[in-house]
Amino acid sequence: MTRAHAGSLSGRVVHRGYVNPWECDEMGHMNLQFHAAKFSDALAHLVALADVPLPRIDHLHFRFSHELRTSDLVSIRAAALTQDRARLTLQFLMANGSDVLASSQIAELSCADERDAARLAALAGESAPHVQAQPRAIDAAIFTHAPSLDLVQDAPRFESNRGIIHASDCTAAGEPGVRTIMARISEAQAHMWQAADIGRHWQVQENLATASAELGMRFHGVLRAGEPFFITTSFHAAGSKMMRFSHHLFHALSGAPILAAEGAAVLIDRTTRRAVPLPERARKNPSL
Repeated sequence: MTRAHAGSLSGRVVHRGYVNPWECDEMGHMNLQFHAAKFSDALAHLVALADVPLPRIDHLHFRFSHELRTSDLVSIRAAALTQDRARLTLQFLMANGSDVLASSQIAELSCADERDAARLAALAGESAPHVQAQPRAIDAAIFTHAPSLDLVQDAPRFESNRGIIHASDCTAAGEPGVRTIMARISEAQAHMWQAADIGRHWQVQENLATASAELGMRFHGVLRAGEPFFITTSFHAAGSKMMRFSHHLFHALSGAPILAAEGAAVLIDRTTRRAVPLPERARKNPSL
């Protein structure tokens, strides 16, 4: 993974925190859901300072540049990239205590009105897009159209997660937060690696782990507490070191599409923390 240092980071600091041991997974780094949780906290902080309603999240793009591990300090800077009436695109940059860029989130938001969007943009301040926050391994315009439940029947797709939304998973608005969605995606990826025949137990035996490089998420609907859902996953391509894939989340009763996501991930050596080649059986998996 590449690094970007403090001199290239800009924006208003909207979160300052810490990596707790319980935020890290068996790979030894902070789990996806807690990157999402800290970015959500940063957005909520900015919204509170602006004294505007929380915007609707339409699309999120995450890029992971450097691992965060237990006891690392964390800060997040926010900046406005574009505003078009009530639509606003914000950039969030998460850095460790040495101001090394760890991850980024670009959020496309729909505010209540143009005035709210302008208040948020003015408070965050403007910035040029950070080069390491831009889409690289996945499609920047991912899944503009909502996925169809018929995709579940496609041979290359498989079910990777199923569950229900609990009240404790939801925000004050009664909807699951981004952390909840990301936690389910993280679980789905464990099934994904097993389907690629390089599951978690094999990784431990080989002193390997997985690391997400990039993830894009477009929201097409909303789940509420008590509503069941399932996720289907598909592999798209496997290079020498990187696997590309997609996840679709559906309402389990109505079949309505809730979320479409595309991502890219790598295998890393647990000792060197560097990416290693994917085994041939993974690159030639029949699911691809």
